Amino acid sequence: MTMKAFLFAAAAALGAAACATQTGDDAAAAGGPTALAKADPRLGPEVNRICFPQNINSWRTIDGDRDGIILRRSVNDLYRVEYIGTCTASDFRFAETIGIVNRPAGGCLTQGDRLLVEGPGNSVNRCLITQINEWNEDAVDEEEATDDEAESADAY
Repeated sequence: MTMKAFLFAAAAALGAAACATQTGDDAAAAGGPTALAKADPRLGPEVNRICFPQNINSWRTIDGDRDGIILRRSVNDLYRVEYIGTCTASDFRFAETIGIVNRPAGGCLTQGDRLLVEGPGNSVNRCLITQINEWNEDAVDEEEATDDEAESADAY
């Protein structure tokens, strides 16, 4: 193969790869759970850590999100924690306890840490934390709010 043919083949391969790459908007349109969560208006800025005074005692899943859960640090401190590994949303839904690896009496949860999820029958899964974001439960999608206002105006 001549150098010219090799360079042409390499350029064609790179061009095809660039065309196949999804942007964040395309991924959200494709319906991936992580992409949908990132498009959610309740998702706040990324944070480095969540520090718990004692144990993690409040968590819940997010409808339609297979890769994240909500952890509550205090009454108004909610965080979305994104994870990978063997954990599933149903593991968290039916979990009896969750904890941070090597931090049994509280501590700070950071990216790269692992959550232990103990379910019925003492089954335990480990989840690697990939991202932590603030979560604002009261944030509303502007388009949804406009639709709600229009519907309430039509009701009168």
